[in-house]
Amino acid sequence: MLRLLQVFEDDILKISRYIRMSREDAVQSIVTDFIALVKQSDDVPPSCGAESDKT
Repeated sequence: MLRLLQVFEDDILKISRYIRMSREDAVQSIVTDFIALVKQSDDVPPSCGAESDKT
């Protein structure tokens, strides 16, 4: 998880400039949402995502 955050650190810092709150709060919010998204994707079996794309 830490490695993923390091990979996206520059992007997170750039994006945080456009959020109307303190930079520290913006970064924390982005990181929290990112971790939640990664954890949520861990809960979904790989075959579920592939099935939903077939329409």
